[in-house]
Amino acid sequence: RTLDEDVTALAFSAAGDRLLAGGTGGQVVAWRLSRSPTALDLAAAWTDLTGTDAARAYRAVWALAAKPDTAVLFLADKVPSGLAFDARVGKLIADLDAPAFADREAAVRELRTLGPLAAPALRTTATETASVAIREQAEQLIARLPTADTLPAPLARMLEVLEQVATPPARDALRTMAAAQPESEFTRQAAHALDRLRLRTSNGS
Repeated sequence: RTLDEDVTALAFSAAGDRLLAGGTGGQVVAWRLSRSPTALDLAAAWTDLTGTDAARAYRAVWALAAKPDTAVLFLADKVPSGLAFDARVGKLIADLDAPAFADREAAVRELRTLGPLAAPALRTTATETASVAIREQAEQLIARLPTADTLPAPLARMLEVLEQVATPPARDALRTMAAAQPESEFTRQAAHALDRLRLRTSNGS
């Protein structure tokens, strides 16, 4: 919108996401401001995306999709492929016995989010690790894993964000995720998302 009067006042909204302008005749116009998400913004979006509140998760999907470049980099780091993925899961498992409670809780949440993708490493840990605390946590996480053909909601939401973004980097991230763990439901769904994007491109949409 445009202001059809001389501007007499300018102010930011309390949240800092809008600029309001007041005119001589009493007209007020608000413009939404675009800004890059902060680390706190991303952490909050990730908490909502991986949480149990479906409404908040839905909003997080679209909030991340609205910032495509940042969202792709952020989500791609959550499920890397190959050795990077193995290293990430290994670090999370080691953090199950971290000195700080917050680090232990964060590791549990992330491993629950990865669900079946972390299952092989968790099963190995449950039988081979010398740490009783880590072994017990691994056993508890394994007991809560969904069936092999069930994709946990947080992983489905991650794929949904990348499919909505649909930029070349988002497609690259989906290709990486499609190779994260062969024969898993997650990799199959990532491949399906890529197929839908290819179909959309071929249809000119």
